[in-house]
Amino acid sequence: MIDAPGVAPHDVPPIGRYTPAPASDRLRRKVPFITAWSGEVRAQPRLVWRGDRIGFANERPRDRDAFGVLWRRAANKPGQGKPLFGKTHAGRQRRAMGGLLCQVCGTPTRPEATNDGVLFLLSRTDYEWQPWPAPIKITHPPVCIRCVPVSVSACPHLRDDYVGIRCRAPRLYGVNGVMHMPRSGTVPIPDATHPIGTMPFADTRIGLIHAAQLVVKLDHYTLVDFASELSAPARRTGHSRR
Repeated sequence: MIDAPGVAPHDVPPIGRYTPAPASDRLRRKVPFITAWSGEVRAQPRLVWRGDRIGFANERPRDRDAFGVLWRRAANKPGQGKPLFGKTHAGRQRRAMGGLLCQVCGTPTRPEATNDGVLFLLSRTDYEWQPWPAPIKITHPPVCIRCVPVSVSACPHLRDDYVGIRCRAPRLYGVNGVMHMPRSGTVPIPDATHPIGTMPFADTRIGLIHAAQLVVKLDHYTLVDFASELSAPARRTGHSRR
C-alpha cells in the first residue's frame, strides 16, 4: 500500500476499462437495483412555498427526510416498462446509499468489505476532477465485488476508464437535486445559474433543494488495484489516502 499524498491522478494507471459483452450476454444482464424504469416515471406535484422552504401542494410526511429535505417522488415498481440505464430511482438510490447496499443487487456491502472498507466505483473523469487527495463526494452507492461487471456495463459514466475506491467510514454529506432561488414571489423558481447541484445538510439553504440523490463523503479511502481484487480477492493493494 502506497501513501497517497503527493500522488497525482495522472500517476495512477487506469484501474479498469469497459469491454462490451456478446449480445446474448447483454440481453441476460441484470438491471441494477438503483436503475429507474420507464414505468416508474411520474410527473412531480406542483411546488409551493412552505415558509422559506419549497414543498409540494399535496405534501405528505414521507416526502421529506429526517433533515427536512424535500425529495423527488417516484413510483416504486422495478421491472415495469424498460430500464433507463444511466438514470437512478430516487428512492432506491437513497435507500442504497443510506444503508450501504450494493447498487446492483441491493444487498448489504459491509459483510464483504475488506480491511479497507466497502467498494465504490468512480469514472476516471470524476476521480481526476476532484482535488487529489482531498475527500470525495459521491452519489453512486457502493457495489459488491461480484457485481462490478454489471455496474460497469449498465452505467454509461463508467464505460471508459473507471476507478475502484474502498472506504471504511463513508458519512452522509448532503443531497443532489434541483436548486431554487430564495423566496421572492408566490411560486418557487429554479436557480438558473446553478439548476442542478449538491448541498450539504449543514447548509441553511437546504430547504431550497428538490432532492433526487443522497450524497456521501469519503474522507479516507484506498485506491484499489481492481484487477488484483477480481483475480485474487485475498490480496488487497492500492494507493491510500489516510
